[in-house]
Amino acid sequence: MLWAITPLFLASCQDKKTDEAGYLPSSIGAMHAVLVVAETELWDGVVGDSIRSILYAPIPGLSMIESQWDIQHITPGLFKGTVQQSRSVILIQKDSTASAYLKEDVFSRPQQVGVIKGPDAASIASLLAEKAPEFTTAFEALEMKEQQTRFSRSLLKTENLNERWGISLNMPSAYVLGKETEDFLWFDRPIKTGTLNVIVYALPRNGQSLAERSTSELVAMRDSVVGIHIPGPDVPGKKTYMATDSILTPYVYPAQAGVWKGLELRGMWDMRHYPMAGPFVAYYLDQPELNRILVLEGFVFAPDTLKRDLLFELEGILSSAH
Repeated sequence: MLWAITPLFLASCQDKKTDEAGYLPSSIGAMHAVLVVAETELWDGVVGDSIRSILYAPIPGLSMIESQWDIQHITPGLFKGTVQQSRSVILIQKDSTASAYLKEDVFSRPQQVGVIKGPDAASIASLLAEKAPEFTTAFEALEMKEQQTRFSRSLLKTENLNERWGISLNMPSAYVLGKETEDFLWFDRPIKTGTLNVIVYALPRNGQSLAERSTSELVAMRDSVVGIHIPGPDVPGKKTYMATDSILTPYVYPAQAGVWKGLELRGMWDMRHYPMAGPFVAYYLDQPELNRILVLEGFVFAPDTLKRDLLFELEGILSSAH
């Protein structure tokens, strides 16, 4: 019976006044978790296969395969009480009319609920494939918002960033400034298996926009800085230093942090002449008025540890630039 009234409840939510959202309970759930509500016959068939192929897609730029999302599946009869407060939800239902849409703050706040309805499994799976980019983009934005909300409980003061480069970052107070030079800042925080790191530096623009630069040029620009400022352990007869992995070509995407637009470089770093490596994500922000490219970068050193959530924490810091 609950499943029968859920679509009606979702529809009625569209007519609620905006101020009623203030009475909703806070959403719950682990980071990067999606709750899928569907009958077992749908979950065990083509619909479930479609959902798994979408949400278990690997994260680009990692040396080991890690899925973008964790999935919890329940049947409609269990979708009640605090379970409805899950932050990211996909509701699947057989219905005579096919439809798919996103609803915000339905059962809790903040929350995104993706609804897929269709007359049969094939039509539902087709709608899922069509709506997947919209759903996952909304879920990702919600996760970033949640991440940054958690940061706000205790932030590190970063006046040196503002004084030097005119920016601020929302960085948890667990980070400390470990290295500071005239043109390079390095913050880090220890974790159980290693460290999370944030570095900030500027590169000369020389009248050339980021759009005009190849991936190899972006890598060379990065290596010209990290190779100097991030040395590796002492090895007799060898010089160890950080560089971009030469085997896995980094991924490049459009990016924006605050008012600044640019490119995101995502890949792997390694320590030359020493067995150390890990993932990194860097925002290259074009600032033509200052004739420079400002680089905000996060990198992970955590051997034998899954990197998804660690890297996402760093992304949350970088994308908070203002």
